[in-house]
Amino acid sequence: MIKTNNNLENNFFWEIPEIDLHLRHYSGHPSDVIKQIKLNIENYLSNPNLIENRTSILYDKENNPYMISYNIKEVYSAVYNALNYYKNISYLPSAEFETGDSFLSNSIKTFNEDFDYLSEKYNSKDPMQEPVISVSARIKSPLSFMNKLREKITEYIQENWDFKRFNESLRDLIGVRFVVNPPDEVKKQGPEAETNYLYSVYYDLMTRHGITNTYNSTSGGKGLYKFYPVNNGHDKSKLEKIKSRPTIEGFAPYVKGHPNFYRPFKRIPEMEQECVDLVTKDYVKWPKFKGYQSLHTCVIPDYSKNVDHINIPNCIIPPTCKDSFVEYQFRTARQNEYAEHGPVSHNSEYKPTGAYHRLAVPFYIEFDSVEDLPEIYYVPDGLHPVPSNYKNKLKLRNFAESFRKFYGPSFEEYFGIPFKKFRDIFGSQDRNDILAKRKLVIHDEELDLYRTKDVSNSKENNISLALSDEEISTLKNILANKNPAALSEFFSNQHLQDAILQVIQATNNPEDLTTTSSKPAGINLYSLEDSNSRVSSCKENIEQDLIPQYSTSTNSKNANAVDSKGLDDD
Repeated sequence: MIKTNNNLENNFFWEIPEIDLHLRHYSGHPSDVIKQIKLNIENYLSNPNLIENRTSILYDKENNPYMISYNIKEVYSAVYNALNYYKNISYLPSAEFETGDSFLSNSIKTFNEDFDYLSEKYNSKDPMQEPVISVSARIKSPLSFMNKLREKITEYIQENWDFKRFNESLRDLIGVRFVVNPPDEVKKQGPEAETNYLYSVYYDLMTRHGITNTYNSTSGGKGLYKFYPVNNGHDKSKLEKIKSRPTIEGFAPYVKGHPNFYRPFKRIPEMEQECVDLVTKDYVKWPKFKGYQSLHTCVIPDYSKNVDHINIPNCIIPPTCKDSFVEYQFRTARQNEYAEHGPVSHNSEYKPTGAYHRLAVPFYIEFDSVEDLPEIYYVPDGLHPVPSNYKNKLKLRNFAESFRKFYGPSFEEYFGIPFKKFRDIFGSQDRNDILAKRKLVIHDEELDLYRTKDVSNSKENNISLALSDEEISTLKNILANKNPAALSEFFSNQHLQDAILQVIQATNNPEDLTTTSSKPAGINLYSLEDSNSRVSSCKENIEQDLIPQYSTSTNSKNANAVDSKGLDDD
């Protein structure tokens, strides 16, 4: 029996030490990390003496105890199947292994077809006009995926839901976003016209995929989707909950001081059709509580049935749900600006510390940037802008491109080597060590040669934290009071307890964190900055040689240094 009242443990009370699901403890390629976790699960569940039924005592918000029961084999079978699902939807075909088309390659093709259809219909033929339709897509990062998985497992246990259908809770791992910037003549008519225009574009594309088909519970053929209902088997009143949200009062203001949204009193008639309403999360008419607005629809594409599912060992309970999902998102340019840079942006929600980790980088599916355009579009004098509606096809961006979009600085600025040379010069082990910051890249400018320097055994044992001003104040107070328990809890909440333990492994004494010792841990404190400052500050850090020599996989270079005192100085 497990008894806990710690908030973090309360959320993930079902986790066992034999299977480490906290991805910040890993540093390898996502595929290798998934393989390792799956192997750990197989080894654990194949034990013939495994005690499957578990009981835990938890505490509610009022600190009242309550008991909860669960089956550990069902739990970790769901984790195993979810890992397989993530791999199935997120990997491109490999010519080397003759894998053929994948779910992702089909999805990217469909997204391009969707854009071509809407662009031809709504975008201006004038190359200098702002496009009405823009599109991009992303696959959740492994770290974000695992965080969601852990939270959902807890919810499934508490609600006593069927773990065989757990994959249905991972419907938004691939999300494709259509941003609609209505023409000027529509904008001049006011927010109601803009909102109706958004509804019309959404309805147009979804009708193309069969949203009005009476048989959409089954796939109707190429290009036709099964539309996943908002009221699903687990949450039978989700739609009603969305529609019961309060009125516009109380929602967050727009970041520039103006109301960010218009909440329509009614929708266009097409949206009120039962076949449309039941499968659409309309956060435009019923915004989320921080003011987020968008239209969300989860679909099962016709090519889902062609996914080559991975064989499951006998110790794993197979899933009932074998479908693969895509989430469509539609929002206006104004709504997108708020979602990206307002209080609900992913920057603040998914990157609270800004600390770099390889597995935190999502996989982006985007058009080429200006730098990638053919030479005919390069304009050295800057007097002739690239046509705003110039687009290549959507592509899965490589790690360097996704890294820059997510963190701000370029791959070369951060790692000291152009991505193509990094990929071509070093083997897989060296690449993993460089990305994990166990090795630094050294450039011999005279010979134009790149080599690596091992820093894993460096005498400088630094932990670099990107914190808010409030968190910095909290940490300094803990250090001043020399409170090992409070400090341990602080680092645990920052997901850095493992890193701290590595730093002080010479003594294995947690109290060394708050006392002077022969090998104290140095802590560099950084304050968070907005996304517009990331590139410039990264360059400044590099120029000032502020890159720490880490002995752990935890670091941050996206922030301004405000204090770099070691613990022995505090």
